[in-house]
Amino acid sequence: MIESYHMIETEETLIQFYSENTGIEWMAFDTEFVGERRFIPLLCLIQVATVQGNYIIDPIKIKDLSLFLEMIENEKILKITHAGDNDYRLLFNLYKVLPKNIFDTQLAAGFVSNTYPISFQKLVEKELNIRVKKGYTVTDWETRPIKMNQLVYALNDVIYLKQLYDTLNKRVLELNRTSWLKEELDSMCTESFYNQPNYKEFVQTSFVNDLSQKEKAFLYRLLIWRKSEAEKLNWSKEMVFASKHISTFVKNINEGKEALISNRTLSDKVLNRHWEQFEEMYLAPISDEEKEVLKMVKPYKDITIEQELTIETLNLLTRYKFMESEIAPSLVLTKGVIKKLIAENDFQAEELQSKWRRELLGPLLCNWLENPKNLKVKFNENSCELLA
Repeated sequence: MIESYHMIETEETLIQFYSENTGIEWMAFDTEFVGERRFIPLLCLIQVATVQGNYIIDPIKIKDLSLFLEMIENEKILKITHAGDNDYRLLFNLYKVLPKNIFDTQLAAGFVSNTYPISFQKLVEKELNIRVKKGYTVTDWETRPIKMNQLVYALNDVIYLKQLYDTLNKRVLELNRTSWLKEELDSMCTESFYNQPNYKEFVQTSFVNDLSQKEKAFLYRLLIWRKSEAEKLNWSKEMVFASKHISTFVKNINEGKEALISNRTLSDKVLNRHWEQFEEMYLAPISDEEKEVLKMVKPYKDITIEQELTIETLNLLTRYKFMESEIAPSLVLTKGVIKKLIAENDFQAEELQSKWRRELLGPLLCNWLENPKNLKVKFNENSCELLA
């Protein structure tokens, strides 16, 4: 059975929707989009639930969504989402819109339980004891007319959000974690949350430490070129140059065009079309700006047995702290971050700059994480002590 809803397919009905919802205090919403084979996904559907009713907005038929976007920016309206960072990122990329006054049920669940992230269906079942059917996670949202089963699926993603908000927000208040949650939510309302610097993909590339300085510079340029081409053509980055082939290409670029073409894993079409550009990118001297980016790559170091034991000890201590506090470990601090704190002398974890995380961890754990060499284990006859 489908919930009653209003279909918004014209600018006139969008104006009516906006008028009906003037003065509302909350708005639950979700989006459906098609991201395959595109640089910027195509927004296909917006589902909205308010105190006035349920709505389906069709962005394919309505070109001017400014009234809806105005509501996203309206700080007097609480926006309720689940994993809303994906929706807000899409709206930012398409319309340069930043949300104000938001609540995310997935994020909130992480602050009151040991589970994060959690799917919408599992959260609804856990908190509201309602089973929500899935079946249109991957579907063609672009084709019109929209099928009734698709509408049912789309509406199910918003009609329970207000109930989830009421339940989860109550628990957040009871645990006195409103300021903690707000700190995370506020970050989703900033431009820096959605604008990632070019160097981030480069620094996080798994094989970057295997490369020479010249190859690193080429990899950095190649990734920037791939993104630029994808944006220009509105293709996915994978369509421009598949990630799985980048390592082979970068490590063998010095062998020349013919040698690369003879490698069956690489695309002859891409190599022939762009070879002169690739060769120029490889041979160009490294600029001062690029040298600064290359410095961000920390050389790989073998971890000593003592460091490995320290990593495991701190990981267990922090996980025990999170379990005791009923908060999801993956929301606070991952083992990967702990490993970097110990293995890289000058590594500064963004997580430890967070006020709420430091408050949760406490001064002792923060001190050990930032100064792992201070952590000592003392074995007594009938006990074991951890010393700062």
